[in-house]
Amino acid sequence: MERPDYQADRIDPTRFLKGIKQQGCCLIRGALDTAALGTYYDQAAAAYAFREEQRARGELPESFMRNFYEVGHTLPQDLDPVGGVDGFIDLFVQSPLRRLMKAAMGPKVAFILNNTLPRRCDPAGIVPKTPFHQDATFLGDKVFIINFWTPLQDCGITAPGLEVVTRPIQETEPPPNYDKEELFYYDRMGLEEDKVIEKYGADMLWHPEMKRGDVLAFTDMTIHRTYVTEQMADDRISMEVRFASATAPGLAERGFNVKVVDV
Repeated sequence: MERPDYQADRIDPTRFLKGIKQQGCCLIRGALDTAALGTYYDQAAAAYAFREEQRARGELPESFMRNFYEVGHTLPQDLDPVGGVDGFIDLFVQSPLRRLMKAAMGPKVAFILNNTLPRRCDPAGIVPKTPFHQDATFLGDKVFIINFWTPLQDCGITAPGLEVVTRPIQETEPPPNYDKEELFYYDRMGLEEDKVIEKYGADMLWHPEMKRGDVLAFTDMTIHRTYVTEQMADDRISMEVRFASATAPGLAERGFNVKVVDV
């Protein structure tokens, strides 16, 4: 199967929207400034090292452990010394991705700040890998949202990557354990691997090797998970930037803190 895999200088809005519509995703290679991403990587790595020292001493607040650290996040303000989340969003707006965002969402884009966060994944499993899931499970399925997922380092070979189901999905799959609030976050949100593969087919799974500067775009309905193998030994730090049309109804009412940008 031909995958929607393009160089940033070769992709156009038509190809981008075709990938999103027909396969739920699109990979844009070389889209972002690698030097700027390297600065963010260094800052994020230092922040995670500091948080790990806090955890080892038993000094991480319970709310931070539960809502951020245990699911791989550190605080967005940990990135402030190198430009913070606003600076990170600017990297996207000033890149070839700008016209793709405009084609998908119109001239005004609402970046969802609540979900613009760094994420660390370690092959040893200290931070649990994410199972198959859809962003719509926790974002809601009433607004069309795209996730621009980008690794701050090379991934997919020695460090965990991302795996997506390359099928257009129009509805939210109900996680079997969603109502079991006593379970860990991803145990509630996760879809059963065998059920996903049985329904959509193993040949629909795609886990591309990615370099710093590459961006994998996928919708809130796209089923995806961490891709990790026994051969991987390196941690991976990534960033995820989610956005919708600024005219989408009910963003603020649903608790989204947004930054509206003209594209």
